[in-house]
Amino acid sequence: MTIKKYRLRGWGARLSARLTASVFAVLVGIQHTCAAAVVPQVHYIGAAYAGMFDSIAQRFPFVAEIDGFGAKNPEPDLLTTRSLALLRQIKPVHYAITDAPLPSSASTDQAIDLTLLIDRETVLQTNYTVGGRTIYRVLAEVRAQALYFDVIQSAIERALPLSAAQISTFDHPPSHIEVKHCVELALFGRDGNAGLLGRFSALVDASPYPRGATRSFRVVGVEVKPNARAMLHAQGDGAERVRDLQNAIADTFAETFSADQGVSFIPFASDYVIGNRIALSLSNGDRFNLALPTADYAVHLALRGAKKVVFGQSAAGTSLIYGTLFNIRLSEPISGTRYLDGDFKNGAVVKVPATQSANTQDDQFAYDDSIRGLFSHLSSAITTGNRDWVTKATSAPDIAHQLQATKELFQSCR
Repeated sequence: MTIKKYRLRGWGARLSARLTASVFAVLVGIQHTCAAAVVPQVHYIGAAYAGMFDSIAQRFPFVAEIDGFGAKNPEPDLLTTRSLALLRQIKPVHYAITDAPLPSSASTDQAIDLTLLIDRETVLQTNYTVGGRTIYRVLAEVRAQALYFDVIQSAIERALPLSAAQISTFDHPPSHIEVKHCVELALFGRDGNAGLLGRFSALVDASPYPRGATRSFRVVGVEVKPNARAMLHAQGDGAERVRDLQNAIADTFAETFSADQGVSFIPFASDYVIGNRIALSLSNGDRFNLALPTADYAVHLALRGAKKVVFGQSAAGTSLIYGTLFNIRLSEPISGTRYLDGDFKNGAVVKVPATQSANTQDDQFAYDDSIRGLFSHLSSAITTGNRDWVTKATSAPDIAHQLQATKELFQSCR
C-alpha cells in the first residue's frame, strides 16, 4: 500500500498552525497549572513558647515582655509580626510559606505547620575588676527551634535548633531596661548580626520540605561527671543547675550538628517534655500538644572532665586554657550499630590582662567556648576529613573509619 503525503497550503496551513499552537499552549498551561498545584505549602502559625501556657511569663520573663505576652503592650505579638515579615522575603526551593490556614483534615491527609518555638531564655550577670573599676557584664541567650509539625496528626516532622546571644558590658549595675535591651539585640540583631529571627528565616529558607520518611537524630542522654560539675560550678547549686547544664550541652550539640550537617534533631528538652510529648503555647492562647517521634539515631554525651590550666604568664597578663573532655556516642538503637564512639578533648585559650582580677564566675563563659569549639571541630572533621584537630583530640585507633561512616550517615539523612 502506498501512503500519500499531503502538504497543506494557504488557509489550511494557517489553520493547522493555529490549532497546533493552541493545543501546545493548552498543554503547557495544564503542565504549569499542575506544577503549581503540587508545590507543597507550609503554614506559619507564628512564634510559640515551649511548655504550659501558665508558665511562660516565669520561664521567659524578658522574651515574653518584649513579645507583649500577657501584658498591655503597644505592639503585641512582636515576634510573630517581625518573623513573618522576614519569611515573606524568602522563597524556599521546595515549598511555599503562607500565613493563611491550610485545609482541614476533611480535604487532605496532611497539613504542615511551622513555628518559631522559643524553648530557653538565659540571662547571666557577672562582674569583674579592671584597673580598680568594676565592669558589669550581661549575657543574654535565647534558644529556639524551627519546628515543622503535622497539625492533623499532632506530630513533629522536622526540628532545626538555633540560638542567638548578646554580651554587653556596663560601668554600672545594669537596669531592667538595659538587660531587656540585651535580650532584644539577641532576638532582632544589630550591625550585621542577624539575631535569632534572622537566623530563623535563613534556616527555613535552606530547609527542605519535611517528609515523614526523613530520618532524625536526638540527644537522648547527657551525663556530667562529679569532677566536671565542680569545675563548672554545678555542684553546689543542686539538681536544677545540673539539669540546666545538661540542657545547654544537648542544645549546643544539636544546634551545631543540625546546622553543619543539615539534619533534623528532635528536642532534648528534659525540663518541658512530658510523656514524650511537648506542649506549645502561642501568645493568643492557642495551644498544641505534639508527639515527639522516636529518633532513628541516638546521641549519648558524657562530660567526663573540665580543667583550667595556666598556659603562660607575663607582665601583660595570664593565659589560661579551659579544657573539656567528652565521650560521644552516636548509634542506631534498633540495629545496635555504632557510628561514632570515643573520647574527645578540646581547649579554649583565654587571655586575662594583668589589670583584671580573677573571677570564677567568668569561667563559665570560657568553658562554654571550649564545649562549643569541641562540637564544631568534630562536625568539621566529619565533613572535611581533616585530621589536624582529631589526631590531637582523640586516641581512638579507628577514628578515620568512624568519621567516614558518620559522614555517610549524615548525607543519607538530609
